[in-house]
Parts: sequence; structure tokens; C-alpha cells
Amino acid sequence: HTRYWRDWSSDECSSDLGQKIRLMLQRRSLRRLSFNTETGNDQKSGLPPEGTSWHKNSMISESAKDTISVVITCYDEGAILRCAFESLAAQSDQDFEVVVVNDASPDSVTNAICREVEQEHKARVAWRTQRGGPAAAKNHGAHEALGSIIVPLDADDTLPSATIALVRRAFREAPTAAFVFGNYVKRDVQTGTESLVDCSVLCGPHHFLEPTKFLERWILLGTSPCRRSAWLEIGGHPEVLSYGLHDVGFFMSLLANGHRGYYVAETIYEWNKSPTGVNSCALEDRNFRLILNNLKFFDKYGDGLAIRNRLFHEAMRFGDFGIAKRLAKEALSTDFIAASVICPALLPERVTR
Repeated sequence: HTRYWRDWSSDECSSDLGQKIRLMLQRRSLRRLSFNTETGNDQKSGLPPEGTSWHKNSMISESAKDTISVVITCYDEGAILRCAFESLAAQSDQDFEVVVVNDASPDSVTNAICREVEQEHKARVAWRTQRGGPAAAKNHGAHEALGSIIVPLDADDTLPSATIALVRRAFREAPTAAFVFGNYVKRDVQTGTESLVDCSVLCGPHHFLEPTKFLERWILLGTSPCRRSAWLEIGGHPEVLSYGLHDVGFFMSLLANGHRGYYVAETIYEWNKSPTGVNSCALEDRNFRLILNNLKFFDKYGDGLAIRNRLFHEAMRFGDFGIAKRLAKEALSTDFIAASVICPALLPERVTR
């Protein structure tokens, strides 16, 4: 039996963003995905039995080197989620699996779409019982994925039709790379404007990312594809930054641990930037927390002492004297000696306060 993607052009996806994305997709010749469902369902888990192909001519095994898992994380995106699936249906390379992580969504439309793709075997769906935020959802998806390469996709974004093929080719060209990155479209949902972000400015020799350039310009896309082994090795996206700059912290951690990124000179992602997105609700001190959690990166590629000095004064301003004391002690291990640092390092926290 063969099942096809249904035509998702219903009124459910009638929002302005949905219409804009669908018009873009309609310019492409959409290929239909087919699935092998001859063996039926595993009634206990609700998933196809082991060995069932999720995509046409695709079988994901842990031992395969270039198998790809697209991990979609969703919460309350509603009908826009269908546009993400439409962009997957349009891929020129259909050899991949889809894992959807539903982050305890309260939205009925989002949940209905997740149940639909699960029942029709278009994706495996991980249903979280408690919301953990984007970082926790992405990490959950990485653990669920069977592919050796993770291609993250936010529920309100889309992939150009050649993305999967380009990602697969890039990892084959650069077998030592832990992640690949490329150019991306930045589409402002509120104003309707869009621009192309050229990430070639981050490159060093042989198309590999230069960490010092990344330090100066944080334009690396947080959904850049990554090897699952490297993802799990560093513990994934920092969940303490789940509603802030967790994606930047993730790549800082990869680079600090000696991993490398390889540049693809093509557009591989379409980011629909929303004024109500997660980063718009980030805490005021998100930069402070990001840098504090990635001092290893700054020690390796920047000026760790200057960064600690900056964080020390920020911690004092925030009234976080415990962190200030820690930073002051670290500063004392260098030749940076100042009364404003010595006192918090040596005095009890209550005296500093």
C-alpha cells in the first residue's frame, strides 16, 4: 500500500504567514512522498515495526554513516506546521526520516497535525508531557533520531528543496566536520521583508568555520545540521538557556571541544522571524548567561580575562555575588590584580553584599 501526502491547501493554513510560505512552495514542483506500510503498525508503540521504511527507498540504521534525521520541534505554531512538512515533501533527496517533538503543546491544531503525521507514518512523534523549551525539545529529538546526521527544523520555518541533498554532500566532502552551515533566508514575518544572510564571512581556509570570526559575528544559524555523535558528546543544546541563546551556546561548546564546521555555499534554510518568537521573550541578561556558560570558548579563541572582568562587573550589577566571587577568584589566578576584584574574591559573600 502506498500513502501520499495530502494536499494541505485547506483553510486551516489561512494565516498571512501560511499563505506567503505556501505561495513560495507552489513555485516549486512538489514531489509526493510515499511510504511503505505493508507491514502495518506496532500496536503497542503506535510506530511502524522495526525495518519499516519511513520514506521512499529510505531505511535508517544506526550504523549507516550518512543517514539523515530531520527533527521538527513544535509547541503552538498551529497550521503553520504544515508548511514545514510541505517543504520536506519538496526535497529533491527524499532519503531521510522525520522526527517531530511535541513540547507539551496546548494548541489543538498543532496536536491534530502531529497525530495526523504519526498515524499516516509520515513522522515519528515524541510527545513530551512537560514543556522544556526549544533546547530541551531539540535534545529530545536528537536522542530519538536514528540518523547519524541531525537536521533541525523549527515548526514555523522551511527548508529549500535542495537542502537535504546539499547537507548530505557536504558531510561527505568534509568527513571530519561535526556540523555544516550555509546561507539562509531571514524573513521578517511582521514587515514581510526578507534578506539573504551570507555566512561565507565566517569561513577560514578550505571552507571551514573560523572560530575567531564567529566570535565577532554571531550569525551562524542555530538550526545548522550536526552529526548526532558530536551533539550527544557535548550534551546537546544548553537547556539552562532554552528560552535564550541556546543555539549560540551549542555551537560555542562544539568549537570549544575541538569540533569543526564546514561551509556550504548555498541557501539551506528559510527562517521566518516572528516578533513573538522564543528569542523575543528571552531574559534581559541572556548574553550574560550565554558567556558565563561558555568561558571555555572565550579562553580558547578570545580574551578570557577581559571577558571575566566584564562578567564580574555585570554580576555585581545584577547582585549575583556568588558568581562575582567565582569570577574574581578565577581572575586572581592571572596577573590581573585590582582592589575591586581582590575584595570579592577574599571576603565572605555577605560582606561583599
